[in-house]
Amino acid sequence: MAYLIQRWREGCTDSLQLWRELRALGYTYSSRTVSRFITRLRRASEAGWAPETQTSPYTRPQGPSARAVSFTWVCPEAKRAQDAQLYIDQLRQGDQSIEQAYTLSQAFLALVRERRGDALEAWITEAAASGLEALARFAQGLRDDLAAVKAGRTLPWSHGPVEGHVNRLKMLKRQGYGRAGVGLLRQRVMQVV
Repeated sequence: MAYLIQRWREGCTDSLQLWRELRALGYTYSSRTVSRFITRLRRASEAGWAPETQTSPYTRPQGPSARAVSFTWVCPEAKRAQDAQLYIDQLRQGDQSIEQAYTLSQAFLALVRERRGDALEAWITEAAASGLEALARFAQGLRDDLAAVKAGRTLPWSHGPVEGHVNRLKMLKRQGYGRAGVGLLRQRVMQVV
């Protein structure tokens, strides 16, 4: 990033040229990544900001987008950038309901990541009693389908391959625009397999 900012200040704004220069220096990522960064520099320049201030959405004057915050919220703490962690910490200190929502969501993510379906009922009870409407609705939805959710978090089997085949079949059917009968669909399915 420092090299790109230096070259930007020297007047080179062509992202492909900069990518070629970086590749000669050992850069292994795509030209699209460089192009996105140059676009950020261009937008910062148009807004009158220094390029260095635009390295993170958490340091921009208008703050991060809701999407960036939600991504950071569910990202494991060990993988978070320092400025993102600082932003989340400030959010948590600002409001008790945000702190409670963060604690409950992190507990749920731990249940999912560690495949602890047996502790799900206790989490549902805690979320329903939290007083946070969105989490209470989510907990009720989990409670309505508790057996399936619990099985998904405790059993080693997955329906992923079956869902993949169903998705492929639906795609083949859609390609016929509703005009293809069962016979043609059967031929196309057998041809692909």
